[in-house]
Amino acid sequence: MKSRTLWTTLIVVGMLTGLGWTAGRTRNQQQGPTPAPSTIAPLTAQETANVLHMRQEEKLARDVYRIFAEMWDCPMFTNIAGAEQRHMDA
Repeated sequence: MKSRTLWTTLIVVGMLTGLGWTAGRTRNQQQGPTPAPSTIAPLTAQETANVLHMRQEEKLARDVYRIFAEMWDCPMFTNIAGAEQRHMDA
C-alpha cells in the first residue's frame, strides 16, 4: 500500500511539474522555422552527459507510466508512456 501511495505521489508531482512547461502555450503552437546552424561542432563532454541524463529521465518516466497503466488499466498512462518513448527515440 505504501508503494502505491508513493507511486501516486510521484505521478501527481510529475504531472504538476509538467504543467509549468506548457503554461501560456496553445496546443500545437508553431515555433517558426529553425535557423540552420552555420557550423556543426561536436558535443562537449558536459553536453553529452546532459543528453544522457535527459534520456535516463525519459526512460524512468516511461517505466513509471507503464506501471501505472498496468496498476489502474488507464489509457492515459499508456499514452503518456508512448510519448516518453518518443522522447527517448528523439
